Formats: sequence, C-alpha cells, structure tokens
Amino acid sequence: RIRFFVLPAVAVLVLSFEAVHSKCHLCGVEDIAIQNPDARIPLLKIPGPIPTTCQVAYNYAQIIDDSDPLCEQLQQQAVYCQCSNAVAVTADQACDFCNDGSLPLYPNRQTPYGDTCRDLGQYLKSLTK
Repeated sequence: RIRFFVLPAVAVLVLSFEAVHSKCHLCGVEDIAIQNPDARIPLLKIPGPIPTTCQVAYNYAQIIDDSDPLCEQLQQQAVYCQCSNAVAVTADQACDFCNDGSLPLYPNRQTPYGDTCRDLGQYLKSLTK
C-alpha cells in the first residue's frame, strides 16, 4: 500500500507492508461443500459450547487465517467430513481402533468428550496409519 502525506512544502512517501493471509478452508479451497455436515468430530474441540460437528468446523475454518495452526487441524478432517475433493483412505491405509480391525468391545461406551467408542472407530478409519 502506498500512502502520500503532504505537509507544508514537503511531500512524504510512506510505504507500508502488511502481511496478507487467506482464510482457512476445511476442504483446502473455497466453495467445496462437505457431504457429512452432522458428523461429530471426535477429539477435536474448537471454541464454543456446542459439540464440534463437521459443519461447525467448516464454518469456524472460514473465520480464521490459513496461517493459524488450527487451520491445519481442521483441514485434516477433509476425508471424515467428506469434502468432494478429498481422496478417500483405502482399507489398507486406514487406522483401526482395534489392532485386528474389529469393532470395539464396548462400542456404546462414552469418552470424556461425549463420543462413543464406535464414533472413534469410524473416525479413525478416515485417518491414515
């Protein structure tokens, strides 16, 4: 940005440089919709009293800079939230809650965050080993 200040008999040129940051986008780019907006994201908590769903994370991403460390964490949810541009995780790449790939012994048991073991199992399948 260039600013000119004119003082009596003196013209002063002031150059100011401001860091330019872009908005964060959960899907990595603007205008990509999520297909799983109501899914609760286990273990991810963002400011606010409501559970973190994909839609809450998607909306929150749009109000922070892409340089914010939380932006990268939000973008890691692209597969779970089913961004149309996300590359699906194959079965051999996916993390498993149980070593043998089976469901947890107590799938309805709740974690301290309110998620169930089943929720965690489904979520982990969207992450790579």
